[in-house]
Amino acid sequence: MQSTFWHIYLLRRAFGLRFFAQALACIICLAPFAVAQNQAQCKGMHGFREALGHRTFLWHADGLQAMRVDFEKQGTAAHPAIAQLLQDANYALEEKIVKVTDKKRVGDGASSRHYHSLAPYWWPDPKFPKRPYLRRDGVVNPERDGKNYDHTRIRKMSESVSVLSLAYFITREQRYAERAATWIRTWHLDPAHSMLPNFDYAQGVPGRANGRKEGVIDARMLMPVVESIGLIENAGVFSVAERKALRDWFAELVSWLARSPLGRAERAAKNNHGIFYDLQLIHFALFAGMEDVAKIVAERFPKARLGVQMAANGSLPEELERTRSFHYSTWTAGAIFDVAALSACVLDTPHWQIAATEPSPQRALEFLAPYLDQAKPWAWTEIKKDRSELHQALYRAAFYQSDNTLWNALGESDAKRSARYRLWLYR
Repeated sequence: MQSTFWHIYLLRRAFGLRFFAQALACIICLAPFAVAQNQAQCKGMHGFREALGHRTFLWHADGLQAMRVDFEKQGTAAHPAIAQLLQDANYALEEKIVKVTDKKRVGDGASSRHYHSLAPYWWPDPKFPKRPYLRRDGVVNPERDGKNYDHTRIRKMSESVSVLSLAYFITREQRYAERAATWIRTWHLDPAHSMLPNFDYAQGVPGRANGRKEGVIDARMLMPVVESIGLIENAGVFSVAERKALRDWFAELVSWLARSPLGRAERAAKNNHGIFYDLQLIHFALFAGMEDVAKIVAERFPKARLGVQMAANGSLPEELERTRSFHYSTWTAGAIFDVAALSACVLDTPHWQIAATEPSPQRALEFLAPYLDQAKPWAWTEIKKDRSELHQALYRAAFYQSDNTLWNALGESDAKRSARYRLWLYR
């Protein structure tokens, strides 16, 4: 494990911070974000281990326990989503494992072990196919999911590991944990086929760049892997050396995020990319045992991110300018809620307790929650509205309310389906 001095050095290089803790206002507001007294607590780099027996951070112990209790009482009859989870996990048991080295073509200077992806909104010039690609905001180029890129492979790995680890958690059947561990070894530990811990070649644009700062956001697909490792590592599927190697892999990724030119450029982003950067850095640092890194990033988040990006009404103006403004607003709000969830792991006054009079998760909630009413019009451009993204964001926030206000607004049946059972859809 790296020393505290090294952790602080990384943050100094990445942020140029003044290293003092900024006291957050200790305000217990009457809003639904106040933390419930009987709620399981995330405790630093140990996560929910004390409450749950497993080291998760974003997959909340209360939701996981509710899912397992329901399964123990009623089996797959408890809820259709449990039956779907086990069906998906059984499929994943038999499915061929894909590897980052499966691609036949790599970018200039890259090896097959480098993760390589295409920027989603960039297309060939229809008039001049050999010229650099052109941007069409909000319209995904299907070439991104082609065999020459790793986007589909890393998503497949992430989804497979998630359903297998959750199936192990609720059934205690060893076969699920063992298969999840095989996926994880292939992607993170295999000396011939594992992914290198960087995103140097992510979201490249032909004719313009082999990799871009925006590609750092692709690392979010490793976040469910972190949670999944926490669910299965007690099953004895990893040796002591392997468990250390996994933490070291993510420690190297934290170092890359903090020190690489692409990582530093992404940190400077003033839109959703900057928010997701902080989310990923906090999450991976906690898993790697770099609790001081996570704490520093969480401490600066309300002022450095929300204070810069959030309007007085709780909206995110940079996201409202996009052609998919509803998607980017709700998706980014979900990331804000996740940062707030992780802040509860490392701060005495987590972000949930910041009043709505300040840039805060509460302010974002107050802007978005009214749109649960389908009759309320969205006043900005959206070429493909998907209301489920709003629900997914608010479900995660609901675990941190002091009463059932938000659960009731979401609807009890939907809350059970999406918050308790569909945890593997975390994005």
